[in-house]
Amino acid sequence: MVFGGILILVGVVFLMSQIVDFHKPLEDFTTTTSQPSLSGKHVLWIYSYDSTYGSYDNMKTAIDEVFDPSEVSYQTIFLNSNHTDKAETQRVFEDQLSLMMQETKYDAILLSDDAATTFANTHYDEYFQDIPIVFFDMSNRLAGQRFGSRPMVTGQVEPNYVIENMQMAMKLEPDADALILIHDDSVPGLGYMNAIKLVAPSVPSLRFTYCDSESYSLDEFKKMLSSIPENTIVLTMSTLRFKDGIFYYVDKLAPVFGEYATVPVFQTSSLGVGYGITAGCYQSMKDAAQTAADVIIRILSGSDIQHMPMLDPQPPKFVADVNYLDKFQLDTSKLPEGTLLINQKTNFFYERKGILIPMAFIFAGFAVIMIAMSRQLGELRRNQASLQESKDSLQKSKDSLQYEMNHDHLTGLTSRQEAMRYFRENADSLIGSTMVLIDHDSFKEINETYGHDEGDHVIKEQAKRLKKFQRDGIYIARYGGDEFLVNIRNHAASPLDEDIYNLHHELTQQIRIGMDNIIPSVSLGMANVTAEVNPENAILDADLAVSKSKRTGGDQVVLFTPDLRKENEEEERMRTILLNAIKTNGFYMLFQPQVATTDGTLVGFEALVRIKDNVLSPGVFIPLAEKYGWIQKIARITTELTIKQMSRAAKAGLPPVHFSINYSSGQLSDIGYITFLKKTLKKYHVPASQLNIELTESMVMEKSRDADDLFEALHELGIGLHLDDFGTGYSSLSYLSYMPVDVIKLDKTLVDAFLVDGKDRFFVDLIQLIHGLGKKVLAEGVETKDQCDRLRRFGCDYIQGYYFSKPVPGDKVFEIIAAGKIVPA
Repeated sequence: MVFGGILILVGVVFLMSQIVDFHKPLEDFTTTTSQPSLSGKHVLWIYSYDSTYGSYDNMKTAIDEVFDPSEVSYQTIFLNSNHTDKAETQRVFEDQLSLMMQETKYDAILLSDDAATTFANTHYDEYFQDIPIVFFDMSNRLAGQRFGSRPMVTGQVEPNYVIENMQMAMKLEPDADALILIHDDSVPGLGYMNAIKLVAPSVPSLRFTYCDSESYSLDEFKKMLSSIPENTIVLTMSTLRFKDGIFYYVDKLAPVFGEYATVPVFQTSSLGVGYGITAGCYQSMKDAAQTAADVIIRILSGSDIQHMPMLDPQPPKFVADVNYLDKFQLDTSKLPEGTLLINQKTNFFYERKGILIPMAFIFAGFAVIMIAMSRQLGELRRNQASLQESKDSLQKSKDSLQYEMNHDHLTGLTSRQEAMRYFRENADSLIGSTMVLIDHDSFKEINETYGHDEGDHVIKEQAKRLKKFQRDGIYIARYGGDEFLVNIRNHAASPLDEDIYNLHHELTQQIRIGMDNIIPSVSLGMANVTAEVNPENAILDADLAVSKSKRTGGDQVVLFTPDLRKENEEEERMRTILLNAIKTNGFYMLFQPQVATTDGTLVGFEALVRIKDNVLSPGVFIPLAEKYGWIQKIARITTELTIKQMSRAAKAGLPPVHFSINYSSGQLSDIGYITFLKKTLKKYHVPASQLNIELTESMVMEKSRDADDLFEALHELGIGLHLDDFGTGYSSLSYLSYMPVDVIKLDKTLVDAFLVDGKDRFFVDLIQLIHGLGKKVLAEGVETKDQCDRLRRFGCDYIQGYYFSKPVPGDKVFEIIAAGKIVPA
């Protein structure tokens, strides 16, 4: 009876709510609190794409809602990374950015998506030093966390939710026996693929296929979609790049999926749902932008960004298209709670539910009172039991979800996010403990040689070994791709720490992969947590120790000392010198002659780059340039300086000789280099046939598509290819037969080690082998008459070294060319 009365009361209240206007704007019922004015503050928002991209309007609306009440002035600059001409687009962008930074002193920088964040990280010293930076919608987790570790940077790494999409699809398609992930080779695409590969072994009921959109034209892609068999789950990104290099965004992709896909399609975005995509799990771009803008307001109001942790990711949201759920006969009750339904059909009862529902409550109340008084108590008890059962089930699901969030899926170890929370909350009690960062030295080679599945096998095996050391006072987590983190309480690390060396010994035991046994090479960095050094800073110190191990050969245990910080500061000093040289044309060239072994006749020069007014050697600044992504700029500078020198020699009426320039593997991503080279040769009227490019062994052996395209383009231009520093890399004679080079340059280490009595037979055999392959031999680092005489007897073609000449400036080059021959002093 009471229940019936409640139904009647609810019905009356509901009915009154439809009569009385409760839809008056919210601001009429609330008192707004005025925001403190931040007038005069300037913010620069760097957006990764152009203004037509799908996420821009939602992000802008959210930022306006935060900044407008505080009178913050902000400007937007578009990186346009979705344009095909990336080199020209970036040049225009950098010119515009430089102008804006000169005209306006910005109080904060806001970055959205991977391209903008990656640009800011790469060009941090050049544009953004000492300016607070907040980034969001960054899908590259590791790069985002590393960037966020800078003192003046914080932000949010975007979860890709590809796993949540898969789980939703499996519930909607319980009979599915296969899963296709459609991705491209972008950072998010590879991230989605790796996320699925991590969980694939735990889902044996599905056969996993990874479809790279860059292998298809759009027409081929449509045919592929129409041939997908039944009972297949299809997951896709919202943006894909195809074989022709063109990006197709969700506004064009969604109708393609809707027309050609024979099965439901799920994606990590909401934008295509309602236009061809069945359902999606996604992060609200508007919420993420609003959170980032709120942080900017806090910073501009006086909060110290250096004490701000990384922002937590936004909770996932779900959306589904009723038309496609009906088309594929999917049960909407299996959708996650709170899913937004699009294209939901309405009818007479649905449109008038505001009146019909409360009337139904009222009539039901009277019916319950008249008919079911005797049954009401039993029904109530059953409802209570069902509610308790639902609560218990919800708690179990919550506990399971919490465990998954706090643990790494592959290894079962604590996740990085949970570990960092634990360290922050227990910082005081961890004083007197040791942080140990573990990093594999050559894990990339394991993945490339045996595949990512076997790489996962190695990670799981190493995790098992670490668990042997787990006991009270020892905390173990997976820190990154091939990194682990161990905290040992009440333990002070020392240079001869037996416990840590036992850990290193265990991790470097052989692991079985297929028919092979491999011995992992592992670097361990140790740092102590003290009253002055909190756990997070101790991790950074341990990372410096790991870097020290890798710089000195790897597979070592290194204890952090303040000297390592000094080394890091020294690297920062060298970075400053190098960056200044790039900005101010601070490079010049020296040229070392190359002569015929038989009589000293000049055959060419190798171009060697130096920094003006500085003794920093190429052996130091070239690796530094490769590390920080500046090698492409330096390479273009040195290329033009060398070609200009060749042009000066020709204008002086000197006979033509070859000049060689070095090419780094870091230049492979410079897709405009060949075009630049052609234009520079044409600008200075220098024949391409007079130029040689010197390549490293690792680059020649890489056999990637980019490398093969480069070699083919250089050959078509008539440029000679030399293999540099043979003897320092792979040095396998079997590789020489297919290396696409004309000359093999033997490194100075081979000359010094084998061009002596009792060992020089090696040189005889090596030179004969290279000649048998139709290639020439050039020996580097020749410093004595004895070495020269032996090489002459053994049939070496060319010599380069101090015995004939040290590297000389451009004016001296003219004298040497005019002489035509070099006579040793």
